[in-house]
Amino acid sequence: MAHWIDKSCTKCGACLFECPTGSIVEGREIYVIDADTCKDHRSCVMVCPVDAIHLRDRAPAPGQGGANQQPQKPRPGR
Repeated sequence: MAHWIDKSCTKCGACLFECPTGSIVEGREIYVIDADTCKDHRSCVMVCPVDAIHLRDRAPAPGQGGANQQPQKPRPGR
C-alpha cells in the first residue's frame, strides 16, 4: 500500500534520498509520493523527522493536505 505526505512536511530531503523506488518527488509546497510506484518499503516513514508520512489507507484530515499536491517538473541542472 502506498504512502502519502501531509502538510507538516518541511522538505528536509530525508525521505527523498531514502526511497529505493524514487517515488518521492518535489511538490509545490511539500514532497509528494507517487502511489503508482510506491512499494511500501516504509524506509521513508522511518527517517521523517516530523512524522509527515502515512499509509494511504489513512485519509488526510481536513486541511492537512498532501493528497492532491502536484509534483513540480524537474528544473534544468537538477
